[in-house]
Amino acid sequence: MPSLTDAAFMIGAGDRVVGRTEYCVRPRGEVERIETIGGTKNPDVARIRELRPDVILANKEENTKVRVAPLAVEFPVWLTDPRGPDDVPDLWRELGSITGTDGDVLARECEDELAKSRAAAPPDGPEFLYYVWKDPWIVAGHGTYISALLESVGWRNALPPEMTRFPRLAPTDIAVRPCLVHLLSSEPYSFKLEDAPAKPARVVDGELLSWYPSLTVNGLRYARGLLKEYS
Repeated sequence: MPSLTDAAFMIGAGDRVVGRTEYCVRPRGEVERIETIGGTKNPDVARIRELRPDVILANKEENTKVRVAPLAVEFPVWLTDPRGPDDVPDLWRELGSITGTDGDVLARECEDELAKSRAAAPPDGPEFLYYVWKDPWIVAGHGTYISALLESVGWRNALPPEMTRFPRLAPTDIAVRPCLVHLLSSEPYSFKLEDAPAKPARVVDGELLSWYPSLTVNGLRYARGLLKEYS
């Protein structure tokens, strides 16, 4: 999980990271020295066994159970599955405990930023649809970290409450579902503005809005900045 590798460096345990996925690109200039062991969905399990890690940092959504489960029999696995930025302070404290470092400073920074975001959130903020993929259109529904982060600063998800996780939308669904802005993520699909299925639309930084816990604080600040443009 790219953001967990980034978090290990932030908390002061980067010198102990022995393997990363090919998508683990932060912190730039430091992470490149670490051996790559495949992707998030298809890691090199044999090589992971050879590296004999003390703990494997994994994510329920990004890493497949068929790959992680066999490794969990042999090695401790820290499996993360946050539903929003409210879960991030505990993640920092848990990671600190796992790595023998102090995660409390990073946890408190996140708590302070969350409090600031909620205090400034408008009661009736702009509605959004957040696109993560094209052909088919896949959007961030309720119950996702992305949606929860945006909602924390005052955005409102235009999907009905029953549309959770990452539902697919047909073009006709988008046409009949008005919202103030269509947010096109820069990852995992690298959207361009001309890809937008409807207007108004804007390309947004997908790393800032989805990488946790490493970019949660910056993500909240970024989401507040976006909100000001449409409030």
